[in-house]
Amino acid sequence: MRRDVFKLSRMPAGEDADALAAASGALFARRQQSSANLNLDPAPGLPVSEEADGIRALIQQHQVIIVAGETGSGKTTQLPKICLQAGLGVTGMIGHTQPRRIAARTVAQRIAQETGGELGQQVGYAVRFSDQTRDETLVKIMTDGLLLAEIRQDRFLEKYDAIIVDEAHERSLNIDFLLGYLKRLLKKRPDLKVIVTSATIDVDRFAAYFDDAPVVAVGGRTFPVQVEYRDDVEDTEQQLVAVLEEIDSRPLGNARDVLAFFSGEREIFDAARQLRKHFAQRFEILPLYARLSAADQRRVFSQSAARRRVVLATNVAETSLTVPNIGYVVDSGLARVARYSYRSKLQRLPIEPISQASANQRMGRCGRIAPGVCYRLYGEQDFLSRPAFTDAEIRRVNLASVVLQMQALGLGDINRFPFIDPPEPKAIKDAMRLLEELRAIEKGRLTPRGRQMSRIPVDPRLSAMLIASSEQGCLTQMLIIVSGLAAQDVRERPMEKAQAADTAHEMFLDDQSDFVTYLNLWRWIEQQRGELSNNRWQAVLRKRFINPVRVREWRELHRQIKTICHQVGLRGNDSPGNYRQMHESILVGSLSQIAQHEERGKYLGPRNQRLNIFPGSGLAKRTPKWIVASEIVETRRVFARGVAVVESAWIEANAQHLLRRRSSDPVWSMKRGEVVAFESISLYGLVLAERRPVAYREIDPDFCRDQLIREGLVRGAVQDPPKFLRHNLELAAQILDAEAKGRRRDLLISEDDLYARYAGLIPTHVCRVSDLRQWFKRASQDVQQALFFGEADMLRSQDTQLSETDFPAQLDLGSMTLSLSYRFAPGQKDDGISVTIPAGLLQSVSNQALQWSVPGMLPAVVEQWLRALPKNKRKLLAPMPEKVQALTQRLLRSDTYRQGRLLSVLASLLRDLYRVQVAAEDWDQERLPEHLRLFCKVIDDRGKVLASGRNLQTLKEQLKVEASDARADFSEYQKTNIRTLPDSLPDHVVLQTSAGPTMGFPGLRYAPVSNAPHVNSKTQAPKQVDLAVFATAKERDAANRFGFAQLALTKLGKPAQFFRRELAKRKQLGLYFASMGNAQLLTEQCLLGVAWYCYFDGQTLPKSDAELEERLAEKRGNLADVFRITLETFEQVLKLRFELVRELDQMQSPGLLPSAKDMRTQLDLLVPKDVLAVTPWRYLPSLPFYLRGLDFRQQQLRGHVPKDRSMMEQVVPLHRRLTAIGETELYDPVIAAELHYFVQELRLKIFAEPVALLKRPQPAFTGAEWKVSFKRVDEKIRQEEQRAGLA
Repeated sequence: MRRDVFKLSRMPAGEDADALAAASGALFARRQQSSANLNLDPAPGLPVSEEADGIRALIQQHQVIIVAGETGSGKTTQLPKICLQAGLGVTGMIGHTQPRRIAARTVAQRIAQETGGELGQQVGYAVRFSDQTRDETLVKIMTDGLLLAEIRQDRFLEKYDAIIVDEAHERSLNIDFLLGYLKRLLKKRPDLKVIVTSATIDVDRFAAYFDDAPVVAVGGRTFPVQVEYRDDVEDTEQQLVAVLEEIDSRPLGNARDVLAFFSGEREIFDAARQLRKHFAQRFEILPLYARLSAADQRRVFSQSAARRRVVLATNVAETSLTVPNIGYVVDSGLARVARYSYRSKLQRLPIEPISQASANQRMGRCGRIAPGVCYRLYGEQDFLSRPAFTDAEIRRVNLASVVLQMQALGLGDINRFPFIDPPEPKAIKDAMRLLEELRAIEKGRLTPRGRQMSRIPVDPRLSAMLIASSEQGCLTQMLIIVSGLAAQDVRERPMEKAQAADTAHEMFLDDQSDFVTYLNLWRWIEQQRGELSNNRWQAVLRKRFINPVRVREWRELHRQIKTICHQVGLRGNDSPGNYRQMHESILVGSLSQIAQHEERGKYLGPRNQRLNIFPGSGLAKRTPKWIVASEIVETRRVFARGVAVVESAWIEANAQHLLRRRSSDPVWSMKRGEVVAFESISLYGLVLAERRPVAYREIDPDFCRDQLIREGLVRGAVQDPPKFLRHNLELAAQILDAEAKGRRRDLLISEDDLYARYAGLIPTHVCRVSDLRQWFKRASQDVQQALFFGEADMLRSQDTQLSETDFPAQLDLGSMTLSLSYRFAPGQKDDGISVTIPAGLLQSVSNQALQWSVPGMLPAVVEQWLRALPKNKRKLLAPMPEKVQALTQRLLRSDTYRQGRLLSVLASLLRDLYRVQVAAEDWDQERLPEHLRLFCKVIDDRGKVLASGRNLQTLKEQLKVEASDARADFSEYQKTNIRTLPDSLPDHVVLQTSAGPTMGFPGLRYAPVSNAPHVNSKTQAPKQVDLAVFATAKERDAANRFGFAQLALTKLGKPAQFFRRELAKRKQLGLYFASMGNAQLLTEQCLLGVAWYCYFDGQTLPKSDAELEERLAEKRGNLADVFRITLETFEQVLKLRFELVRELDQMQSPGLLPSAKDMRTQLDLLVPKDVLAVTPWRYLPSLPFYLRGLDFRQQQLRGHVPKDRSMMEQVVPLHRRLTAIGETELYDPVIAAELHYFVQELRLKIFAEPVALLKRPQPAFTGAEWKVSFKRVDEKIRQEEQRAGLA
């Protein structure tokens, strides 16, 4: 044998060589005998048989011949026999390649049948999952891919005498690679015969490729084929129905069956459904495609005498396969062609028009045993416009596997490899990029990983997954997944039973990974196989729509890959790999097949490719953020098939060699003590991480050193600074504080000067704080000392004297102390003086107190206010500096500073000193610069700023809820039902809360116990006085009036009971009060009013129980008179009110209604429900006179309406102004009451002058100060408006 000759030539002489020679001789003898026993006569009736002698002679004379045998010429089956006749096949086999496995099996069966040999003996075949050959095999039919795989172990194809490359016109990737390899090999194997054959081969091109090899043209069919074109606009199915109707109307002949070509399985199923509706009784409809089960394939190749058959096939039936008894061919003119897009990196499967050569191949399927008819469902012009030959596969697929194998075989540069059609440079570059992605090639050379990959007979992506799984510790699981991806899917989904198949397959689906689905399916199959007999096992598989034949192929491929993995040194795993390990291994081979979810099930894939999850996936109804796919295919849409959920971190970890990193926005990080940039990491345009902080020192160390000095040392952005830096920063802070107080920028040296000082001392390799600390520790003492700067080093000017009194660190507001800080930063919101206010004290801080600023800033404040005055008044104050100095001195006196509102005091001083009358509206609030207003920062107990601004009232409103939530524990100052005052009742208390220090105002609260168990509608509710804490002084003062009055009544005892009995006798009083409240409310108001008038009205409240007892004893003698006067006056007031209400209700005339409304308003102001609580004692006797004045006005109204209206319009605005004053922060109830009764006096004078002249009992308005007029009342109100801050 030839292969043994080379072995013997390399073996030393000895017993082994002798044994090998004897065995080889015996095998040669057996092969000779086998060849002699075969029937090698050409089959009769075939055109190639007539050319047998000429072909045999050419084979013997030439190394390469080209046989152009038309379809039906018999070249596929007769050429191996001719080679045997020529003496080939004895010293080596005759290799006969077929493009498809199904063709390899059927051709082998046919040749064995004709020669009389036994299949698997003299004639054998080998496909991926089955090798039916032995040493005595003379003719071996195999797929072209299998022959390529043998080259790795047999570089010179020593086992073969001849190679027949059949169906070369298909120009598959394997065929082109094989032809190129054979072309090179012919020079090294001059004895090797190569026969290239096909029905539609480009003869001249192939002959030229093999150095003008001889060409044998063999005629084809012996019967004519009529071609009919159908260029109707009907769809394919409708055209097919019409064609079959025509065929059915023709007389039956020897060839009566129909072969129809379609582009894909779906089209076949759609056509079969349509045809069964029309021809169920006349034709047997049979599909034929590559995934069809073996049993269904046998039905196609077995002849049937029952009915005519219509075989619906893909282009699998174009070549090699001979479907028997075909008399008619229906050609749709379409095929699904695999095309790889170098731009989008997608494997596309578009449906395209076939070439003329493919159309002729299809036509040649009929006319073999009788005249035939070929119906082309397209026009003749369409046919003539199509390309002559189909594009070689090498020009439309990814070349990664070819490049990898060429590198592994040492075949050199792919650009120099002798392909018939050299691939495009873009295709080669794309293949190289993919191999670089898989880390099989680096810098154009094969890596150890790539060499391992080349030895595993699967797609490079899958082999990369296997190698990665060995490193991850999950090879066992990955072998199952990879073999499942490489083999045909074992799950069947017949179109007519699609729903049932989907239901049967649901049990295997995993909602996170379609790859885990393969594991689930494998485990279930193996479990059933171990528990059931072979027949029952296959029945269970079919019930679940699982193809047993494909399962065997899966298991066989798994066995083969497993064996090869062990041969290349991949390690299996004892414990099962987890989800992450498996899918990181998958990612290694699928880095360009990831996708990120965008919206509503849409995904963004690599290179801006939009895609969807394939509907049959277990994740079809989910939308994980990141997925990886086993393949991304474009059919009608772009689909990701075989997907799984992954995490971006896994992708990043396995794609370090492919990641694109972009650093941006380098900034100094105080926390990390170095420059940090924000890194964006992307893979093929998909962003894996955004703005991830990374150290910048490796990218630009000089910039990092610059930022360390400028930001870290000069500006102090360092956590836990070294001693020298802390010293320098403290010194700089002191100088900056002096600058802020003096509103200047000429004390501290510039940042550039300070930078230069540091840069001259710190070496160039120091670019982060940790480097600085290490260097400082090792530096000499002189260098260390030089880094401690002195005041002279930091100052530009020595003029830094500022008084602590003028610019204090704290603001003393009497009851509270607030921190102050200073900043000179024009344009910034906190430029000037900032006051820090704890949230708990916010409501207690007066805005008027903040207007005074600090003593050192007051001259500037006064000057700006004066400059904001109207020009006519500002001129009176010239020269301004002198006036400012004089006014500031007066304002800073202890009896003036912060006493009242600044503008009110300032206006008074201007009037007194310079006779300049300044009204409230003269102050232009907008012209005061921002830095002269205190900037308020409200903080909580942790120092967090809750709000800030220069308008204190706005901050109070904004943080009212937060302030109310800050509850302090005032339990020490809170007691219920007290009988005596505490030993000391402070004006205010300050306690710590979650909002910081919180101020409260202790006081007495009068509380009727309405929920006491013994209280009912007929009894009087008991009264009690509680010691409580109020949020504001205003609330406290209002509550104290009732609390102190009730406490006094409690201490009075019997006198209080006497007063109650007296009140009970005044039945008429109760009738007058009925519209305002019940008898209980009347009694309470009278008693509380009497107690307040007698003991507390117009006097300072007692601070202790001793002071209270002393007050009660001192005023006890006045109690009876006060009670009498109060009761009599109260009764008069209620009676007059009662009569006035009745009279006002009768005034319904439209002309009188405005005046009536005004009088009703005045009546409500004079006699509200709590009239005694709101009326001071000194004004109480005047109430009846005001009511009589109202009565006089209403009596005089008729006939004087215009005059009344005119006077009313003058008075009503005064009431509005009083209301506005009552809403201000500086509202004073004593002054407000005085102004209120001033207006009532004015009303009495203008509406009822006769009543105003009546003599009044004491106390009453007496003296010249109470002479009222519009001008005088207006002036008093204006003064109060100015004090309260109103214009």
